[in-house]
Amino acid sequence: MNLAEERAGSSSDESDNLLDLEEGVFGTPLVDRSRRLTFATPQEPTSPELEDKTSLHHGFGNDTLRTSPSIGNNLVQSTSVGGSNVHSTSTMAAVDPITQQMQKYFSEATSVDDGEFTQNEIVIKKGDRGVPGMSEYRKAYSLITAALEEKFGAAKHFVVSSRDGETNSGNTKYKNIQEQFAGNFAKLAVAKKHCIAFDLMEVLEIPNYRNKSAAHPAQCWGTETKNLIKHWSNFELEQIVDWQQDSNRFGGEVNCQTSQWLQTFLYNSCTVELRSCVDVTYDTLEAVERGGVVYFYLILVEMFQMTTDVVTALKSTFTNFRKEGLLKIPHENVSVISRQLEAMAVSLNEVGALPDKAPLDTLEGLSICSCAPFKETFSFQLTEERIRHLRQRHGGGESTLDRLRTILREANSLYNSLNTSNKWNIPHHGGRAHSCWNCGGDHGG
Repeated sequence: MNLAEERAGSSSDESDNLLDLEEGVFGTPLVDRSRRLTFATPQEPTSPELEDKTSLHHGFGNDTLRTSPSIGNNLVQSTSVGGSNVHSTSTMAAVDPITQQMQKYFSEATSVDDGEFTQNEIVIKKGDRGVPGMSEYRKAYSLITAALEEKFGAAKHFVVSSRDGETNSGNTKYKNIQEQFAGNFAKLAVAKKHCIAFDLMEVLEIPNYRNKSAAHPAQCWGTETKNLIKHWSNFELEQIVDWQQDSNRFGGEVNCQTSQWLQTFLYNSCTVELRSCVDVTYDTLEAVERGGVVYFYLILVEMFQMTTDVVTALKSTFTNFRKEGLLKIPHENVSVISRQLEAMAVSLNEVGALPDKAPLDTLEGLSICSCAPFKETFSFQLTEERIRHLRQRHGGGESTLDRLRTILREANSLYNSLNTSNKWNIPHHGGRAHSCWNCGGDHGG
């Protein structure tokens, strides 16, 4: 029997046949049966675009199909058959050049968390204020505690003028409660931006009580928080003092520093008259109960005293505007009355006293105007609002405050457009509004 016939008739596997061949030709096998050789799996070259992409493996018996997906590149397939790699290329995943160009700008593979956007607004984080005694620390203290340009002022009946009639800067002599609320809200918005920029906001997030009698603050306070600047009217002094005291005792060095620097910033940003009003209560507290949180709360209470009489007065403003409209506003300035109405609406909404008819009253007041295009627009909106008000079920649709804000935003937009195009004509004033919504200057023709 020849060698070919021996191989054809053999029932052994391919490896045994090869060894028999070696014995027949060379007299001795070239490969040791007890020895195995291990070879590294061949690596396919990759491009930067293919890195960090997931490879999909599909098994077909002993053969493997490997697919490497890539955005903006060809689809590369690698097939392993009998130990050999066979590559094929497909253009199915090719992306247009515009997408490739935009990928250079949108370089992040995943979306950034929403919390990081707030962090981006912080100029100096509370852990980066430097070491006490060093120049970096002193600079941070100077920036964080610097007073607002327009200081918080006391109500006019607390202000005493000097002999020459001057008052402390910040104590604006507002004509009415609407102007007072609007002016204070504008200052408060600036103070909030300052607190965000210098990482003072965390101590102003007041949590709910969980167990007031607990031995440790971690068991006393819950995780539901409200921001003091926005929801100050929802708190009583007792809760604010308790939070301040626990923060001082158990909040750690950085949080104590934050509270102290916040108090200094607020003190510097108040007029002498307002400090006097705040100190009536603040000075009665123990040292461990004092700090920026309590001080801020007392300032807000003094500036926005939401007593029963104040709430009634704020509500009557909407009623009066419905009757008198823009005709009673100097130069029929929409921007001025919009700021006042929004400030009062926010305050009333916080105590649950914003009238449901506030949007209707506002639209009716906006329709009482000397400028024909403006009057026609909001007369039409008033009719639509009445129909919407009749059809809307209680508790459904847009909230009263949101609806009012939408109306005021549209009114300001049209007012700006008419002034810019020289069409804000007021007959009894002989031309456009003299009080610019932006700078307060006289731009009349």
